[in-house]
Amino acid sequence: MARKPSARIIRIVTEPLWRRDLLEMRVVDGLASFGTRRRHAAGRGDAANDSKKKTMMSRSKRWAGFRSVLCPIDFSEHSRRALEYAAAVALDAKAGLRVLHVSDPLLVASAAAAFHTRQLQAQTARELQTFIEGTLPPRTRTTLGVTAEVLIGNPADQIIKAAARHRADLIVVGAHGVNAAKRLLVGSTTLDLLQRATVPVLAIPRRLRGRLSQSQPR
Repeated sequence: MARKPSARIIRIVTEPLWRRDLLEMRVVDGLASFGTRRRHAAGRGDAANDSKKKTMMSRSKRWAGFRSVLCPIDFSEHSRRALEYAAAVALDAKAGLRVLHVSDPLLVASAAAAFHTRQLQAQTARELQTFIEGTLPPRTRTTLGVTAEVLIGNPADQIIKAAARHRADLIVVGAHGVNAAKRLLVGSTTLDLLQRATVPVLAIPRRLRGRLSQSQPR
């Protein structure tokens, strides 16, 4: 009858095999863990990229039109048409509308002998308000919350500064205007704006093929 191997002999034979198997399992577990970490890291990178893409897409989708429209006027009939267009764009985009007039510093200097500068600005502000009221119906002015401003200086400089100050994202201006001597300007201010402005500039031509659709609320 064969004798059973003793526990000591079994341990001597099986212990190296057990250690080998344990070492192999640790190596396999380490490789699996490393692969999992890499997949997780890649997943986080992909998630970050996806998040950036979604953010960019969300930002592009959030743009719903112009939010603040600036319209410089010079009291000419051409600038009145520009104001009508500015109001139509602002109404369509549900944006605010600011109307701006820039006084020529030479005219102000020549008028200073008869009027105080503040008095001249106040008078110009009243004329500007009258111009707006004569161009836009009351309901349109209320809906848009139209505001007016009178400044003194170089027209293009002051318009660009006002656009930045009030965060205007569109400037609507007549392609031509008149100076203090009522002489037609060949779009010098408009050309300057087109070259220097950092927001879109909508230049309204003097002669239009059709009349502006009366979309403003009355």
